[in-house]
Amino acid sequence: MLQLAVVIVSAFMVSAIPAAAGGNAPGPGWQVSETSYHCADGSAVSLTYLFDDQRPALAVMGFRGRQVAMRQVRSGSGLRFAALDEQAGLRWHVKGAVGFVSMLAADHTATAQVLARNCRETQRRAYHLPR
Repeated sequence: MLQLAVVIVSAFMVSAIPAAAGGNAPGPGWQVSETSYHCADGSAVSLTYLFDDQRPALAVMGFRGRQVAMRQVRSGSGLRFAALDEQAGLRWHVKGAVGFVSMLAADHTATAQVLARNCRETQRRAYHLPR
């Protein structure tokens, strides 16, 4: 999972080069958190979160045999992520140490369906990736 996360960070950093050239100096690096969750239905969810003070967070979610690249989206409380590929439709919302996975089809009339709820954090490893 970390290899995919590093690829996403690299792609994101390349896309941010024009902004950095415009005077926004990049921060010291990425704060990374690899976190595992166990959900009420028995499913497992793994997240590799990538935080940088100057950009919205990124994440890679492992769920039901898939790895999905995600970006942070607006949330009333907690952290919410949506798949970079809108066709995937997966969402992750976490507040504190508890979260849930939902699916929202790429259709303006669709409603979200919860796929896994009451996902509780079971393990976390945090570290820093310098630029």
